[in-house]
Amino acid sequence: ITSSLSVSKEEGPHGMKNNPVIVAGGGFEHGKHIKFNGTDNRNNIYLPALQHLGCEIERFATSSGSAKL
Repeated sequence: ITSSLSVSKEEGPHGMKNNPVIVAGGGFEHGKHIKFNGTDNRNNIYLPALQHLGCEIERFATSSGSAKL
């Protein structure tokens, strides 16, 4: 998983909106683009990735669910 943090007037240097996240590797469906709306939580992407790696967790940080990767 990799992402790019950007500087925005609303969120400062560590904004969590409208930033690209790339998920690659075995076990994930490749060749698709998922566009989230402004209220989606990026931690919902990290949660299933960590679960795939064997972490037995039900939530990650402020996740509100699990995105389908």
